[in-house]
Amino acid sequence: MLDPLANGALILSLRDGTWTHLNSTAAAYWRWAVMESRTHVEAITIVADRFGVSRERLKTELDPLLRDLQHRRLITMEVSP
Repeated sequence: MLDPLANGALILSLRDGTWTHLNSTAAAYWRWAVMESRTHVEAITIVADRFGVSRERLKTELDPLLRDLQHRRLITMEVSP
């Protein structure tokens, strides 16, 4: 569920009933990567440009969250050939 004021998002795990809060940056990534079906690189580029940070910094800050979401089976990460 995305916050209409762009302050973040909540993800509900139907598996165990837990909620995960995403800050505005992570929610923007979620929108572009998951809801808009953009690649990881495309989503990183869009969000980095929107928030005025480098792609490298954004990737570094998002990586732990993405690993956690993957570990909890809330997302799957595909490797491009």
